[in-house]
Amino acid sequence: MRIDYLYYLLMIDKNRSITGAARELYMTQTGLTSILNRVEEELGAQVFARSKSGVTPTEDGKEILSIAWDIWSQWTAMLELNRETSMMEPVNVLTSPSI
Repeated sequence: MRIDYLYYLLMIDKNRSITGAARELYMTQTGLTSILNRVEEELGAQVFARSKSGVTPTEDGKEILSIAWDIWSQWTAMLELNRETSMMEPVNVLTSPSI
């Protein structure tokens, strides 16, 4: 699964709405629903029960989302570590005399 798809799942969970998550992600609701369907197919489980009032995690979905939040936390920690180490590297600056 792509890491951005994992993030989309988390935004749907946070908003408890595909439409709300799509709005926050600057996506169409149809596009996000399509991605969610592919993710659920890949996982072999329905993550959210859908209704007119929004979505709620299924029992499988609760476990999947718990793991997804952990993965996202680790992913952002890795990115932060990379930012910290890259800030410590010297920066070469090329200058030329002005005319």
